[in-house]
Amino acid sequence: MAQLFTKKQSFSLLEKALDATSLPYASAWASSSHHVLTRFAADTLTQNVARSHQSLSLDVAKGSKHGSASTNKTSADSLKHLAHSAELAARFAPKDPEYVLPTKAQPLEEPSSYSSCSTWLDPEQRAETAAKIIAMGRKKGLRVSGVVSMARSSRSLKTSREFEGYQRSSEALCSVSMEGKSGSGWAEQVSFFPEKLHPMKVAEEAMTVCLQAQRPKEIPPGEYPVLFSTQAVASLLAYLIWQMNAREADEKRSCFTGKMGKKIGNTSVHLRSQPLHMETPGISFNGEGVPARDCSWIEGGVLKNLPYSRYWAKKKKVRNFTFPSNLIMDGGKGSLEDLVAGTDQALLVTRLWYIRMVEPMSLTLTGLTRDGTFWVEKGQIKRPVRNLRFNDSPLRLLSLVGQMGTPCPVGAPIPAFLPPLLVKSFRFTSVATK
Repeated sequence: MAQLFTKKQSFSLLEKALDATSLPYASAWASSSHHVLTRFAADTLTQNVARSHQSLSLDVAKGSKHGSASTNKTSADSLKHLAHSAELAARFAPKDPEYVLPTKAQPLEEPSSYSSCSTWLDPEQRAETAAKIIAMGRKKGLRVSGVVSMARSSRSLKTSREFEGYQRSSEALCSVSMEGKSGSGWAEQVSFFPEKLHPMKVAEEAMTVCLQAQRPKEIPPGEYPVLFSTQAVASLLAYLIWQMNAREADEKRSCFTGKMGKKIGNTSVHLRSQPLHMETPGISFNGEGVPARDCSWIEGGVLKNLPYSRYWAKKKKVRNFTFPSNLIMDGGKGSLEDLVAGTDQALLVTRLWYIRMVEPMSLTLTGLTRDGTFWVEKGQIKRPVRNLRFNDSPLRLLSLVGQMGTPCPVGAPIPAFLPPLLVKSFRFTSVATK
């Protein structure tokens, strides 16, 4: 297995890259990663691969003209060529009115985002696990596909103004789909600590959903109360994160325009970033060298903060700003099954996919349910239903949150810790074709 850059190696390499340029301002980034993956489809092992990668980037500036270059080589000659390429790009670049000098030295949080556990690095172990999952589905006459993977990575940044940042991270994932004659089921677990990954439990959940999903019945489109799994919540809130930008809001081209300090969600909704969160640690600094800090984005349903770029923060004279290093949503108690047991009538949505933007200013999205959609009545799953297309907004969803379950780590654009939700109303516009 290729080794990640250590902190010492990273800073030594970055210092050499900075020394190689003659321009007064520079920022250098180094990253390394090792990713292993076992994929299976149609009851067959299809991939068992490993990939390692290292890269180095340099951005240099004189005045407001700057240029950058990247390489995956770290020899002395390669660093000289890297600096020359970046300087050449800067020489011919137009002046950038939004250029901001590199970040100065400042304290950083140190999240515990890395596990030295070697679980799932062994290709035979992953292949044996895949074979057990396939056998589990075959016993029930189901077709099985999925992934078991693990990744380790390091990222570091050093600037000519004495900023230094380094972080290692790890992540393990298991995703399983099972398909019967007339319905399918899916489940996924993401853990930032590989020793906490339990693929067989994921497979059991996917199989249970699949068996329940056979012979679905059609229901008419309309507005329904909806129970969303944690993964479905993550799929919708991903678009909320992508739209969180102070500049876009200030320039009146965002769904958050004019909403700062105003209520945009139910009073039970609290969305925040907490870099030192134990279950879902965040990244400690972003690509600009902005440090991660604890920050409430939505508090009691009220929009409290938005992320700033360094340029926009300087322009608006904002000093204390940060970025979403992770996304933590406070929840209640109980699993998705517990929410089902306490629900009179609702649709249960296991998964959403093919989500696309319809109207950015209202954050209206469209997409489809898949892999297990059910009608819940009097605390029980009564029957599976045909997949539906939705047209609705995550902002409207937050305003209509009813009950929340216990949060758990989930895959999202950034590390996330989210609960399953019961939403009072969600709009479905059509029944999906087979």
